Amino acid sequence: AEVLQAPVATSLSGKGVIPETHPLSVGWGYGPQGTRTAEETFRGVDLLLAIGVKYSEVSTGFYAQPQHRHAIHVDINRDNLGRIMRPTVCVHADAGVFLSHCLEQADALRRPTDRHLHDAICRRRAAERRHNDGVATRCGVDLLAFYRTLRQMTADDALAFVDVTVSQYWMAEVFTAKGARTYFNPTDNQSMGWSIPAALGAQKVHPGRQVFTITGDGCFLMSGMEASTAVRENLPVKFFVIDDQAYHYMQQLQQPAYLRTTATILARLDYRALAQGWGLAYQEILANGEVESKLRGIWEHPGPVLIRVATDYRGREIRWINAARGRFINELTPDQKVRFLARIGSRAMNPWPASD
Repeated sequence: AEVLQAPVATSLSGKGVIPETHPLSVGWGYGPQGTRTAEETFRGVDLLLAIGVKYSEVSTGFYAQPQHRHAIHVDINRDNLGRIMRPTVCVHADAGVFLSHCLEQADALRRPTDRHLHDAICRRRAAERRHNDGVATRCGVDLLAFYRTLRQMTADDALAFVDVTVSQYWMAEVFTAKGARTYFNPTDNQSMGWSIPAALGAQKVHPGRQVFTITGDGCFLMSGMEASTAVRENLPVKFFVIDDQAYHYMQQLQQPAYLRTTATILARLDYRALAQGWGLAYQEILANGEVESKLRGIWEHPGPVLIRVATDYRGREIRWINAARGRFINELTPDQKVRFLARIGSRAMNPWPASD
């Protein structure tokens, strides 16, 4: 990247492969589903070098990624080449081998430092921070503010395991990955609840590092009992459960299309009782004003902690949802669009008494 003076965007699973504090890093994604900095910067790109990226449905916002005029796609798996994007050149090679050959030709490839590009990225990052700053949620915890504070209060090499919650995209936008293999997010066949057992394994291998999970309340239903293993094995993982008592991911997809939601409301759990039963320390974060002090106490605790983070998603847009929805609508045939509009019109005239 430094040789080419090229801006670098990553996929979700690639976060941290270049430190996101680097002056050429623009965050994850480079379409409408990713960071604003990446989207704006890559509008001016005419040649894309894609290395080891699959362009999966999740990472591209239902394939909302823009197509560039010229693209070189490098991947060790031949089946990934040209499957989603239309590259000008496909290179079937191991990424490390390819990059080593490129660096051998560094003198021929090297460009002078592009201060204009560095300054533009810096300005866009600052504008994105201003857009995300402040508190938008009055009921419970504003998750963007929470994730920013969480980043400030964790070590640079902390291991973050992010589950299949709709807020994973906010986490990807504002939680700065400062090194490779520190940020973990599934992007293909996403398995709800995967982060809890994954974090246990990571803590076992790296006993001296901070390890935590960001798990939705729906995901927690799938694998929450595995937290008891942390007590038995003395693994000091911090389990953050984002609690809005709903499958909010499904609500975001159902409500605009059907003007109602079905089977998305979750039972109210007593997380304190669960933690007590499993032998975990317990903490609740219920308001924005207590985030910093509660996080400080959580990280000071030497053992595993279950933390309920009460939240409300209103007041913040989710760029990934907007991108996926826009792409889905564009893919509909005229007949399908007519049927959708007729269904929405019918339900607007005869509203369902209650969702779920």
